[in-house]
Amino acid sequence: MSTFCRRLFLVVAFVCATQVYAMIPEGSTINFLKTFEELEHGTPEMHNSVPTIYFKNITLKFNRDIDNVHDIRYEKGGQAIHVKYAVMFDNCTISDDFWYLLRNIVFEDRVSFIKCTDLRLKFRECTFKQVLIMVNNGVDFTEFHDCTFENGVRFIRQEVRDHITLNNCTLTVNPYLVRNPGFDTVKYVIRKTSEFPQILEFINRTNPVDLEITKCTFLLPSEYKNDARWFVDLGTSIYNNLRFMNNVCYAPVKLAQSTIQNQFMCYGCDFRNVLLLEAFSFNTVAAKVQWSQLEGKKIAIQSPDTKQFITGNSAAELKDEFLYSTLVTAYSTFYAAFKSQGNMLSANRCYIEWKDIETIFLSHEVENHFTLNRYFNWLMNVFLRTFCDYGANPVKALFWSAWVMIVFAIIYFFMPYQSGLYARESFFQKVRIYMDYFAQNKTLLQLFNENAETVFTSTENYREYRQYCEDNKVHLPWYFTMFNRQIFSFEVFKYKRKQWLIRKLSNITGLWKTRHGIKKFLIGATIAVIVFSTIFITVLIRFIDASTTSLNAFSTLGFGEIPVLGIARYLAVIEGFVGWFLLSIFSVALISQVIQ
Repeated sequence: MSTFCRRLFLVVAFVCATQVYAMIPEGSTINFLKTFEELEHGTPEMHNSVPTIYFKNITLKFNRDIDNVHDIRYEKGGQAIHVKYAVMFDNCTISDDFWYLLRNIVFEDRVSFIKCTDLRLKFRECTFKQVLIMVNNGVDFTEFHDCTFENGVRFIRQEVRDHITLNNCTLTVNPYLVRNPGFDTVKYVIRKTSEFPQILEFINRTNPVDLEITKCTFLLPSEYKNDARWFVDLGTSIYNNLRFMNNVCYAPVKLAQSTIQNQFMCYGCDFRNVLLLEAFSFNTVAAKVQWSQLEGKKIAIQSPDTKQFITGNSAAELKDEFLYSTLVTAYSTFYAAFKSQGNMLSANRCYIEWKDIETIFLSHEVENHFTLNRYFNWLMNVFLRTFCDYGANPVKALFWSAWVMIVFAIIYFFMPYQSGLYARESFFQKVRIYMDYFAQNKTLLQLFNENAETVFTSTENYREYRQYCEDNKVHLPWYFTMFNRQIFSFEVFKYKRKQWLIRKLSNITGLWKTRHGIKKFLIGATIAVIVFSTIFITVLIRFIDASTTSLNAFSTLGFGEIPVLGIARYLAVIEGFVGWFLLSIFSVALISQVIQ
């Protein structure tokens, strides 16, 4: 064969080979397997200067004999399929009631579904290197499981009959592709486009949509951390049900100006950034929301002028009354939801954060537009936040009350001894007998009897009373002698027990100066134990005296003259005023909680 013939044969063979994967004619009906062959090996055409595998006006029809192998691959897995070029499905449809299943496919360039109908799509373990765009489609359902979106995904004006689901997916944007939006990862050329993708953009202003996002991670590149243009955009849309569960969000989440008609579920999420909730409304009765994942001033709005996020963390952010009112409206929505569901724990915590923002705003108002009314409103908020969390936590007022009483009790404890439960015998009177034992050549019993008249005056008076009753019982009415065996019986018991103890101890110890060696040491140690026990009992009783005095002054019970003198009397007046204030706050907060 001549050289010319051989070359002609090669050209014809090449043309035939390329025609196998030539562009599919518009209006064709093809099976599913054919689309995968086109995705992997098809010849691209130029669309908007971009090499694209282009499906236009195509009907995808499942062929059981041919396409079943691909269903098996979806269930059991297989080698990754790499799609090198951009992919566009334009005005395509999936016939009958079959699902288009894609698993473990790496799309190197953008993927687009435009004006398609009857979409029943399931993506599993797929990777999208460039943006995925779905615009103006009629969707039965679209699901993404374990997929990775490296440069965002956009759902715009979808008419969804069933649902759209993202489960266990990772979504982010590629900073390099954002800086060079026309960069072709395959051909390494710069395209003429100015696309600005979000991490996730969902826009639907017409028909309510069921959207479920679970176990997904939304990553925001570090260089966009302080850039207010980047967020997970679910705003300005109408939802039938929105379920946002168990997600990790490093990027801001935007729900501003969205409406949820049926159920809003948001729990188990870890929000590492703010939630934009301006003009966000949902069915408060059907909602299932965890306040613990929203608290910490994560609720935010966006300034219409600067586009910065406003969270109420500082007075500077809330200098505008319009911004303040817009922000607290978002809080009031969640407060109403928790309250209508009877979840008062979450409602109270939401209310506290809401009132914190009000306090910050009032501080700004006082600083810039001072009036006494504004000042006292701010001051009252500060007091209520400190002592009872704006009436939401009456127990906090009790804790403050306990601390006030303890502090004043300590002060009274160290004041010069006044009067009280244990004022009849001072500490020095109690230990004097043991001091004299070491200093004088007498036994403990001798010293006890010498001090009995001064130490046990009440007991001696009782003895005189009883003796008088006995001597004159024939002349006295019966009621004078009726209780003469019981009055002061406790004092008599104490006296007799102490007398018995001193007698026993005196028999053992004898004279201190006559003892030597180990016996002298044991006697000294025994008396030391008695003295230290006396010290402990005296301190305990004095603490009880001080605590009782503090409680009396705090609660203004007033069982007569408060038994304190000097400066302690003025402190008692101050404690009484503080007690009146705290108890009033406690009462009001408690009534408020009981009513709710």
